[in-house]
Amino acid sequence: MQGQELESAEYYVQMNRVVEALLKGQTNVTTLAKELGLPRKDVLNYIDCWKDIAKDDEGIKDLARASLTEMNVHYDLIIKEQWTIVEDNAVDLKTKGATLKQIADVVAKRQETLQRAGLYDDAGLADELAETQVKAQAIKELLRDIATEYPQTKTAILEGLNRIFSEPLVVDNSTLGLPALGA
Repeated sequence: MQGQELESAEYYVQMNRVVEALLKGQTNVTTLAKELGLPRKDVLNYIDCWKDIAKDDEGIKDLARASLTEMNVHYDLIIKEQWTIVEDNAVDLKTKGATLKQIADVVAKRQETLQRAGLYDDAGLADELAETQVKAQAIKELLRDIATEYPQTKTAILEGLNRIFSEPLVVDNSTLGLPALGA
């Protein structure tokens, strides 16, 4: 019995070493195995075991959420500071171009991190965006119909929709200098 307990304790000590290395940023399993002097298959086993333990532990979930929130705030600060560089008139165009590239990289990295954490679902966002576009089109058509039925509202509706959607609309083919709906 004592031999099994020692074996079990050793397993968790090794798993803890692997997890500590992972949390320090070493994500390459082969490198991790070499650094810790462990077989690669064992490192993979420890990682899988840790994931199984972690996914059911509320404390770890809370810590992960807090960490992701902190990371997101940090990315926001980085992006905000980079935009101050872009908006500074004293900064040359080459620097502004490089800074815009950095902003794009930071946004992409944040998106990738959130997506890997399961908090940012591209498919879900795409579905939501498509639904929003359909609703916006339906609202435009409804307001066009109202403007046709009640001509006194036409100008106000067209101006409001132009402001909101940044695209002019047509009611009853009277252009008011604007292209047709859906153009």
